[in-house]
Amino acid sequence: MMQQLDIPCGWLTKRLSYLIKSMDAGVSVNSEDRKADFGECGILKTSAVTSGVFDADENKAILASEVKRAKISPTCDRIIMSRMNTPALVGANAYVPQTVNNLFLPDRLWLLTPKEGRVNMRWLAFVLGSPKYRSKLSAFATGTSNSMKNITKGDVASLPVLFPPLPEQKAIADLLSTWDEAIEKTERLIQAKEKQLRQMSRWLLFGHKRLGNQRNELADGHFFKYPSDWALVKIGKVAKEVSARNGESEETVLSCSKYDGFVNSLDYFGKQVFSSDTSNYKVVKKGQFGYPSNHVEALCVNEGETPTP
Repeated sequence: MMQQLDIPCGWLTKRLSYLIKSMDAGVSVNSEDRKADFGECGILKTSAVTSGVFDADENKAILASEVKRAKISPTCDRIIMSRMNTPALVGANAYVPQTVNNLFLPDRLWLLTPKEGRVNMRWLAFVLGSPKYRSKLSAFATGTSNSMKNITKGDVASLPVLFPPLPEQKAIADLLSTWDEAIEKTERLIQAKEKQLRQMSRWLLFGHKRLGNQRNELADGHFFKYPSDWALVKIGKVAKEVSARNGESEETVLSCSKYDGFVNSLDYFGKQVFSSDTSNYKVVKKGQFGYPSNHVEALCVNEGETPTP
């Protein structure tokens, strides 16, 4: 039998209804197939909370004739929860850091309002967004459709929550928010560096920027321009096709992915999608290139030799 963890002194276990005063759903309104412009009224998509961070840009513009029917806006210091979504995303939620008056919730989203003096909503958002509670919320999902499930207010309100005193909730929320901001800044920096790398690669590989500040006119290569002092030849002039087969060898099977290059097929797909007989699979050795037939991005093998489907 698994030993239960001791509850810290001063912490309580209560149903979520002890902390939350109300869960109010929005209204389904007719919308346009575009994002609301600045200052224009819009209806949130369920994807506004999918990532666990409230994204106000995930919206559609409301038809002018429908604006009066919309009623609930994202309110500062509240949590928005998806009451209807795919089986994996139902119950997804996010903390609202500031009120957005011109946006409204659809009927698939709830706005959770706290009971005053009992809960720090940023802390609760971290709790409800944790893997443990996401799993609990998903377990409440019902519905006959395989692609869309829903959860009820009664089930969510009955969810047991272990919570510390209010000052400790705030301290925990402040600490986790600091880490969240640091991670977000790091991710933005990585994205910016990757963008710079892609741009510099295009410039250098196609000769639009030259090492040593060389300058040459660009010639037209039909699909791209290249330096006039470079030669443009068919790939057959510098490479040849290799068709070595795997035979009886037992090698790791790789798949050619569009964005990640060669990947371990079992790890990438989580199951076997290739034939049990790999004897006729091609072998790609270190330093060789391969490409899938459904797109033309070249993929380089960095180590070993591995059969590919």
